[in-house]
Formats: sequence, structure tokens, C-alpha cells
Amino acid sequence: MAEQSAKEEKTELKKLEIKTKIVLESIEEKIRSMARRETKKRLLAAKRSIISTAMTKFLEHLENVSDETYGHILKELFTKIPPKAGRILVPIHYKEITERFAPKDLEIVSDEGISGGFIVRTKDAEIDNSFHNIVFSEFRNELEAFFAQKL
Repeated sequence: MAEQSAKEEKTELKKLEIKTKIVLESIEEKIRSMARRETKKRLLAAKRSIISTAMTKFLEHLENVSDETYGHILKELFTKIPPKAGRILVPIHYKEITERFAPKDLEIVSDEGISGGFIVRTKDAEIDNSFHNIVFSEFRNELEAFFAQKL
């Protein structure tokens, strides 16, 4: 009887060891999985930060291009503006250049809140072609994809 009991105890110990080993392996795999997720999360956060910085630098670049380049940008942006009476809000330091390219039926007004590009206001609509809006709203997805490919 004691021999039978010892065998049963030994069998139970073996089963317990196997279960313990399985549980430990499962825990180790979960730890590795969590570590991989955390690493991916940190990498993604770093990439987002780099992309955000790149977009900010791109905006700064647009706001500081030469007058000639600025004029070319304005010319392209104004081709999409329908001729209507209204106002164009422009950066103070680009008012003179804007006057050369803006539709003649729009009043040009300096606005300290705009650092590049322009905003057209008519009685029917507002068209925000400020560089900030173009970079961070209108073309955000395209720019993020472009910069992400570079990483």
C-alpha cells in the first residue's frame, strides 16, 4: 500500500512538473509578446515624432522660400479660386507679392495670424490655402505617407 501510494505521489509530482513547465513556457511567451508589442509601440511613437518634426520643418521651409518661388506657389493656388468678390487674408510680409498674383476682384488684407499662403473669404465660402492648413490638414495624409516611406 505504501508502495502504491509512493507511485501515485510520484506520478502526481510528474504531472505537476509538466503543468508547471507548460505554465512557465506560456508566461515566458506572453512576456516576449508583450515586449515585442512595447517595442513596436515605442518605434511607432518615435516615427510619429520624426514625421511631425519633418512636417513642421517642411512648413517652415514653405514659409521661407524665395519671393520667386512664393510667387509660383501663389500662382498655382490662385488658379483654383473662383472669381468672386471678397477678401484675401495674407501674411503681412507677403502682401506685395500676393497683390501681383491675386484675382483683381478680391481685396487683399494683411493678417498676422497667417504665416504663409492665404485665406479667401467671400459671402458664400471660405477657402483656407494657408500653408499651415495645406500641410497639416489638406495634404496631411500624403505628406505623412511620403515621410514615412523615407524612414
